[in-house]
Amino acid sequence: MDFVKLNLEKREACGKEACGRLRRSGFIPAVLYGPDYKEALSLQIKTEEFMPILRGNYWNTLKFDVTLPCGTTEMCIIKDLTRNFVNDEVLHVDFYQMVKGHKITVRIPIEIVGKDVCAGVKAGGKFAQYANEVEISVLPREIPDTVVLDVSNLDAGTVVSFSDLDLPESAEISKGFSGSVAEVSAVKTGE
Repeated sequence: MDFVKLNLEKREACGKEACGRLRRSGFIPAVLYGPDYKEALSLQIKTEEFMPILRGNYWNTLKFDVTLPCGTTEMCIIKDLTRNFVNDEVLHVDFYQMVKGHKITVRIPIEIVGKDVCAGVKAGGKFAQYANEVEISVLPREIPDTVVLDVSNLDAGTVVSFSDLDLPESAEISKGFSGSVAEVSAVKTGE
């Protein structure tokens, strides 16, 4: 997905009660922070403008060109999103500034395709997925929406590791992601 354009407005009041009033009036409290900001900016977003963007998207990989109250624009991602666990209402959004030419660490979902036609499964092996996402450091313009892993041609006994994933050129896999993503177990033979 390309960068989503979003307008952020200055938020005057802070605190629990003020944020509650803000939500009731059709806005979501937000902050923007990052390498170029000594202090976070207190902002607000129109709920009706923001919620359609979230629907059907993995919010960790959404990239924004936000227009600030002063008229400048910033590239950013959602660093944290707080929801009401009862009704799923978005309570607060933390935007993180991305700096052109500097890598940012993000978690990307792994999308498995071809399970239904996997050669190894058809030969009697069993498919197992061990990871649903991968954490990478990547340049802002290269953040993928998902990492697609096509398993249709995997033979029985094949293991796919994080290093086998097709990632953007600038991407580096974080240290904690070094094991297996998926495998097709070997076919058991009778004795």
